[in-house]
Amino acid sequence: MKALRISKALLLSVLVMASSCKKDKAEIENKYSYLGADTKIGAASATHRIITTGTKPAFDRLNILFDGGGTERQLTINFNAKSVLTGRFTNKDDDSPDFNPAVHFDDGVVRQDGASDRITDGTVEISKSGDTYTVKVTVTTAKGPLTCNYVGAIPLKEG
Repeated sequence: MKALRISKALLLSVLVMASSCKKDKAEIENKYSYLGADTKIGAASATHRIITTGTKPAFDRLNILFDGGGTERQLTINFNAKSVLTGRFTNKDDDSPDFNPAVHFDDGVVRQDGASDRITDGTVEISKSGDTYTVKVTVTTAKGPLTCNYVGAIPLKEG
């Protein structure tokens, strides 16, 4: 009888833990928050191109775009890379002598209802499992903070 009670208690504990795990996964929503408004991200994509300027050698540029509804609602993060990298990146101007593309992203911009605002500071964390990326953005713009969470594919195209 005592063993039966322990088995029931153990089974109940397992069910409670399993249901709370499902709830945690459901709480992850693809969105960015900026100026008190949440924007759902419909899709993300990455575009690679080679930048040439007269002042420095050609370099790789990767723009990761989080699309919140056309050109009126977008978040773009810029890296000096050929493909989507994983790791933790801090914001630093790529003209800085200690800029390192393995640990820094160059800049970014948020577009919201016709206005745009540049990223001035912050971090971007990217991990990958299979074809699924998990991205967490915690940055500051001239107008205030911006956070972003995204889990999903980030298809790469040449541009």
